[in-house]
Amino acid sequence: MNAEEKVSKSESETLTENIKGRLHLDKCEELLDNIHYDEALNYLVEYRYLYLLLAVAIVLGVPLLSMYWQGQPLLGTESYYHLSQAQEINWKNYYYYPLNLAQEIMPSWTLSFIPLALAFFSVILGLKLAKRLELSDHFIFLYLALLIISPVFILTFITISTYSYFISLILIGLWLLSSHPKLLQYLALIPLMLATALDLFSSLFLLLTLLVYYYYSPEKDKEEHCNMVKLILIIIAVTALSHYLFFDTPLSLGPFHNYNLLSDLVSDLGGLSGISLFALLLTVGGLIYTWKEKSYYWGHLFILLTIPLYIYRPQYLFLLTISLLPFSSSGFIRMFERRWNLDSIKKFTTLLVILGLLFSTLTYLNRVTDLGPAPNEIEALTWLKENVPEERAVFSIPENSEYIRYFAQKEPISSFRDSPGQAETALNILNSSYTSTTFPLLDKNNISIIYFSPRMKPAFPSGQGLILVLRNEKFKMVHSSGDAEVWMYKQGWPEESS
Repeated sequence: MNAEEKVSKSESETLTENIKGRLHLDKCEELLDNIHYDEALNYLVEYRYLYLLLAVAIVLGVPLLSMYWQGQPLLGTESYYHLSQAQEINWKNYYYYPLNLAQEIMPSWTLSFIPLALAFFSVILGLKLAKRLELSDHFIFLYLALLIISPVFILTFITISTYSYFISLILIGLWLLSSHPKLLQYLALIPLMLATALDLFSSLFLLLTLLVYYYYSPEKDKEEHCNMVKLILIIIAVTALSHYLFFDTPLSLGPFHNYNLLSDLVSDLGGLSGISLFALLLTVGGLIYTWKEKSYYWGHLFILLTIPLYIYRPQYLFLLTISLLPFSSSGFIRMFERRWNLDSIKKFTTLLVILGLLFSTLTYLNRVTDLGPAPNEIEALTWLKENVPEERAVFSIPENSEYIRYFAQKEPISSFRDSPGQAETALNILNSSYTSTTFPLLDKNNISIIYFSPRMKPAFPSGQGLILVLRNEKFKMVHSSGDAEVWMYKQGWPEESS
């Protein structure tokens, strides 16, 4: 080595030491060396019941406590859709009878414990079912851990939602189907048939789940059990079709909010729920890693089914999430087990992924209780119920429609159940800044009551549209509670009610 090379090497080493000194990399490496991920993961897997249930208690307990302190009985439009449906119980929506009974015997503030109980029940039953199906303990622990901290799980199980009920029924059915007494296997038909009552596309997901169970079942070599599963598949398919033809079961339930495909999918972009960006990155890695493995072909089939469903209705995000997370778990395991040139880089990357996942959860917990309705909105809607004639319909944005049905017990003019023509009329009323356009629309649709909620104001940032027209003398604010306001359009209001 010549003199110039020695000088160059010396300068390089000096520069490296200076950088390390400034960034404290030696201390970071020492800290990372003290982290033993293998031991930590094995410990968590060994006591998986305790730690997974503790995770459920934390991620659901935080928003539920916040709701209690703020005086919010339940969150989200979907909760009040189901509560309204349960109040109108009949033979076509018989599956709402348990919720109807719960509303009669339980105080309203305790209704949020129903999805919380379903969350604990689903995790416990999921762990027991995984053991029966001989799934890897490490895999099922990571899968459930990623699911529990995902925003879509949090939203699903702090609200009265379709999929908290749907998943619970599927897990009960599969657990009974995998039981040894034959009577219990036949009883699996009850929850599985009830699961087909929600909507037709969810029933397709159920049928695919049963096919996967048939493929992976430890008892698939027993001819009698195989024949039973085949029979159940046929019965479930017939039941799903019967619900659609004779019980007015929709193709798909929802939507319950205005959606954006990308932000609703990735929680970090501020969507209503979604999954973490880091979970999606793990999913991509898992898909690449398992692409040629035959044992994951069914998982690919689930994704091929649920991605179009999600594009058609973001309401199916929960089904898409539970289809993606097996690959997220596989991606995490692959990252964890593969050999790295530098062990410290491996540990740092793993720590970064874990912190990224937790950060998405924490930021979502910080904003999930803002979904509404707030106590002042409930007060304004209750005033509507008590002071406005029952036959009077109420105009507001579609996001408020189920709140109006439940609290005010009035029919909203604009909702997500509208036909395209009705939706266009409602949009024209909201966007019109001229009385010459707005008044004929209000008169034609016999609108005399307008409910203006706090979440409507950001839709008119420049003070245009309906918020500008409300300044006209034909409108009068008849009640307000905080930022929630009830306006009367004088023309069309009956003399005896004025």
